[in-house]
Amino acid sequence: MTQIPFSRPVPVQDVSASGKEVTVTADPAERAALAKFLKIPEVRRFEAHFTLKPRGTGGLSVTGELDAEIVQTCVVTLEDFPAEVKEEIAVRYVETDEVPPTEPGEEHEADLDAPDVLINGTADLGMLAAEHLALGLDPYPRKPGVQAPEAPAEEAPATHKPFAGLDKLVGLAKPGKK
Repeated sequence: MTQIPFSRPVPVQDVSASGKEVTVTADPAERAALAKFLKIPEVRRFEAHFTLKPRGTGGLSVTGELDAEIVQTCVVTLEDFPAEVKEEIAVRYVETDEVPPTEPGEEHEADLDAPDVLINGTADLGMLAAEHLALGLDPYPRKPGVQAPEAPAEEAPATHKPFAGLDKLVGLAKPGKK
């Protein structure tokens, strides 16, 4: 698994009972690493605002918003153009002992509402923001005002029948027929 090149770990113990506000921003080197990781030309601005609240015993509830300005390449013209990415974030974190284990040989089913697991008692808000940036990217970006080329019109069915005269040729080849 490739590691996301942006990290801002926040220990759960640093979050008071009343909660904590955290803003995560990326410096120029981190933005360049994110752009390379995401295979886009540039990340111009990257900022996420989070509200952290304790949840249960040792868990954490994280809500917030990612706001980024990036540069993508148009799939039609191949020109670079700026784009905005805004993503709402809502995640629950739990300790590893709160996640039910799967039995060996049991088929794993993806649970989209499953909580994320705290690693060493920390939630990595940088990684969380970077994941939401990746999810917010347009997979087929088009520069504003550019339309996709129209598909070529299908040709009408061919009326040419290449074997149409074959029966006449076969008839000529039979002895006794003229």
